[in-house]
Amino acid sequence: MTRRSEGTRGITLRLGWPPSVNHYWVHTRGRTFLGAKGKSYREAVFAEARAENVEPITGRVVVWITVYPPDKRVRDLDNLLKGLLDACTYAKLWYDDSQVWIIHMVREDKVVLDGLIELCAWEM
Repeated sequence: MTRRSEGTRGITLRLGWPPSVNHYWVHTRGRTFLGAKGKSYREAVFAEARAENVEPITGRVVVWITVYPPDKRVRDLDNLLKGLLDACTYAKLWYDDSQVWIIHMVREDKVVLDGLIELCAWEM
């Protein structure tokens, strides 16, 4: 398991609950495009990154994600991942999703009103 070592530049953000991939992307008439919920989430992540003065990671990226769901419903973690990483790329946490080398994602039992994503990212 790769852990962030002392002195490694990293990013830590507390983000809202992302729309599922089924709502992030919209499919109509054989075309796929970013939906309203996807646009709104991307802008929220962008604003949070700017507020934290995030500098993009230039090399390989390790992402550590802790998920606090908004309720007790059964959910697939992988359904959250694509929209979340896409929003992080848009917010310039890194330059391209292909930089992400390791992803660690865990769901906590604790329910948080409206859901919460704690994301830490650092260069390998």
